[in-house]
Amino acid sequence: MTDRFLKTVLVLTLVTGCNKDKECVPAALSEHIVGTWNATLASEHNQPQEITFESNGKFKESKGLLFGVYLKSEDNWKVKNDSLIVEGKFANGTAAKYEFSVISRTCNEIVFDLEGVEQFKLVKSD
Repeated sequence: MTDRFLKTVLVLTLVTGCNKDKECVPAALSEHIVGTWNATLASEHNQPQEITFESNGKFKESKGLLFGVYLKSEDNWKVKNDSLIVEGKFANGTAAKYEFSVISRTCNEIVFDLEGVEQFKLVKSD
């Protein structure tokens, strides 16, 4: 009876152990960031804004979270080491370039340091 009980426990342990999802490991940042994200700033408790990072190095903001509403269409992103670099031109012709280092990263969330002043959080859009 004890032998049967131990075999049952062993089988149940193996079955439940094998059914657990594998822990997600995010791809390299340059691949991971491609797609649509809900973006928020840590200091603001507003509704998330949508930002799409395209594989061709362009990005689009729904409401101008990073550059405001004055950004023209020349908006680009790239990854250098473990930092996101975004750059663009404003409607008045001036250019801006910002580099944000990664604070933390999971498969569905990326948190960036905004030059020591703010935190910028991206949550993968479904």
